[in-house]
Amino acid sequence: MSIFEYDEELHKRTLREEGYEEGLEQGKSEEMKQGRSEGMAQGKMEGILEILEELGSIPEEIKNKITSQKDLKVLGKWLKMAAKAESIEQFLINM
Repeated sequence: MSIFEYDEELHKRTLREEGYEEGLEQGKSEEMKQGRSEGMAQGKMEGILEILEELGSIPEEIKNKITSQKDLKVLGKWLKMAAKAESIEQFLINM
C-alpha cells in the first residue's frame, strides 16, 4: 500500500479514538464541576448549622431541610440569614 492510498478502517478507528478521548475529557470536566458544586453546598450547609447551633438546639426537621437543600442560591441566602439571626426562631420566621 502506498502513502497515497486511503485506509478507511484506520481513518474510522482514529476518529473513534479521538471521539472517545474527547468524551472522556468532557466527562471529567463535568464531574469536577459537579464535585465543586456539591462541596460548596456542603460547606454552606455546615456553616448554617454551626451558626444556628450557637443560637440553641436546632429542630431535627430544620436540620433535614437544610441538609437536603442543594440549591447554592438558597443555601447562600440561608447562610446570610443565619448569620444575622438573633435566635433560631427568628431564622425560622425568615426562612
